[in-house]
Amino acid sequence: MALEDYYFIPLKADSEIMPFKCKDDDLNGFLFEDAQKYLTDLMAVTYLLEDLSKGKTVAYFSLMND
Repeated sequence: MALEDYYFIPLKADSEIMPFKCKDDDLNGFLFEDAQKYLTDLMAVTYLLEDLSKGKTVAYFSLMND
């Protein structure tokens, strides 16, 4: 595992999200079911931390205007 294997990227409307799973089903559901819609509707911007060596998303966060 090297630092260059990790990429911090903003989610786009047409992004293909790498596998992600945590213990909170609501967080899993938001990423795969809602994050891109929230971006399109200008409600939130989501950023992904991807591990390309393992082909998965290791973390994400969303910024919402509320």
